[in-house]
Amino acid sequence: MAEILKKYHPRMVDLHNYPAANSFGNKLKNWETLNNKVLIPLGLGQSDKFLKDVAAGVKGTVEQLLYIIKYKVDEAKKKEEEEIEQGILYSYSEEVISHEDETFPSTVSLSEFKNMKSLLNKKEEEIASLSGKVKHLEALITLKDQRIEDLIAQVNRCTCFKNTLTQWNSE
Repeated sequence: MAEILKKYHPRMVDLHNYPAANSFGNKLKNWETLNNKVLIPLGLGQSDKFLKDVAAGVKGTVEQLLYIIKYKVDEAKKKEEEEIEQGILYSYSEEVISHEDETFPSTVSLSEFKNMKSLLNKKEEEIASLSGKVKHLEALITLKDQRIEDLIAQVNRCTCFKNTLTQWNSE
């Protein structure tokens, strides 16, 4: 559910707040976090009983929530499209964007806006993917460092290695 909501509200949902859970208690904690951090601010807050039912896997509860979210997302899309159709253009009055001395207008057409929005979404997905890869590689580096330290400690504890070194030094 958090992944679905992240697609539509990327700044509100931090996926690291929702670890994989198998026990009822951990599932309930994840649902409570989602409710407090995302659903309530969106006006979709759910009761504690509902959250317990979802965490327990009661038939039909997740479907209810998905339907409510779908309705809210569809409403937002429809409102955005109506604003665009009415000729309300999105303007960026705070700053003029420039790239290699090419100045862009502060008002853009619908097709340009949609193109820029899709490019932005693709780049955000790529950034999220690369961030995940970086975190994974950092975890691997930490593991390798720990393994190296363990091996060094084993070598230092090994008496046969110390005897060999003393024999080589005496010759």
